[in-house]
Amino acid sequence: AILRFYNLNWGAPFYFHPDERNIADIISSLDSSKLDFFLKGTFAYGTLVSNIVFFINKLTAPILSIFGFQDSFSQSVVLLRLISSFSSSLTIVIVFLIGYQTLNRQKALLAAFLTASSVGLIQAAHFGVYESILNLSYTLLLFTTIKYIKTKKVSYIYLSSLIISSAAAIKINSMMFLIIPLGLLAIHIHSKKIDRVKGLVYSFYVMSSSLLIIILVSPYYLTEKFREMFSYEVSLLTGSLPVFYTGEFFNTAPIFYQFTHVLPFLINPTLTIIFIPLLFYILYRGFKKKNYFYLLTILFFLMLFIPSVLLYAKWTRYLLPTLPFIYIIISIGVIDFLDTFPKKFKAIKLGAIGAMAIISAIFAFSYLLEVFTREDTRISASKWASQNIPKDTKILSEVYDLGITPFNPYFSNISLFNFYEL
Repeated sequence: AILRFYNLNWGAPFYFHPDERNIADIISSLDSSKLDFFLKGTFAYGTLVSNIVFFINKLTAPILSIFGFQDSFSQSVVLLRLISSFSSSLTIVIVFLIGYQTLNRQKALLAAFLTASSVGLIQAAHFGVYESILNLSYTLLLFTTIKYIKTKKVSYIYLSSLIISSAAAIKINSMMFLIIPLGLLAIHIHSKKIDRVKGLVYSFYVMSSSLLIIILVSPYYLTEKFREMFSYEVSLLTGSLPVFYTGEFFNTAPIFYQFTHVLPFLINPTLTIIFIPLLFYILYRGFKKKNYFYLLTILFFLMLFIPSVLLYAKWTRYLLPTLPFIYIIISIGVIDFLDTFPKKFKAIKLGAIGAMAIISAIFAFSYLLEVFTREDTRISASKWASQNIPKDTKILSEVYDLGITPFNPYFSNISLFNFYEL
């Protein structure tokens, strides 16, 4: 939690993350006196979190102003970041409980430790975007799925559909996980020998109630603006609309790109190398031992990983939801493999696990010390420039590049060019 909550005001007063700014802008522009405020959204996100933060902001604004957050925009940013950090911290607990329900204590502790010391999850927790909340949702879904398989209580199926409805109200692509509660329902109908008509009724109820919840808590999805933004996002993800900021993805190979440019930062290079053979090892062990948990974890990972690698969007944040499942797979694989060694090699086993934990901790604290204990590099750069570059220097920047914002007080001759039209 310390790794996630430390210096949540990083980047103030500029808050450079573009999606975080867009979400905070929407929240600070909402007006509860107008009935259409539920319909205001940004990009292809739903409005569940933004509306919740809007109401929390109304209640906490006097307290936040005491701590220096005077305007609605900065208050919205810090509240979004608090929710993100809390969700990220709670994900560690859920990962441990998943392991504790299905594995031994050693595997559960290792998975939780790797999740806690994840550079990618620490970074995501410091921004008011939705990846940390979605991480929590997907791990909760795996937990409720396991609970149903263990107890056969139908309430866990309905809880699963509620979790996915909430996640889809935050980000529409979460709807693909409706296949999980529907799959559980099919198993339940078959095991309880429920007749076909009742089975269809139950399936319709789960589907319709899930869709109804999504629309009720995020009615923005029904608006023309969402359809336009969704169409735009789809054109970006498919690569049919070439924009300058996706140029870094030209001529890159899916999967190979993620394993060489993305995962080494998110989970550290050592774990990336270990993960590749362990993924196939756990898949093999899952089928051989008929271990539903091994196979379920891999299914969750692949459902999140494959769309990300195939679509034309290779930023680090798109792989963030896969991380808890990667850590569970690594923990299972490492300890399973080491358990095949004779007991006399117990010291080697403990040493290997300890070394992996130490490496992860070093990366976590190095990242925290290197980034969040220091001033944002764009702010530092603007201060350096003000002392070393003539005030009337001609400067060219992008229209939508927030990195130029801290330069504005020091330089008067800044030209902004719209690279989207190039």
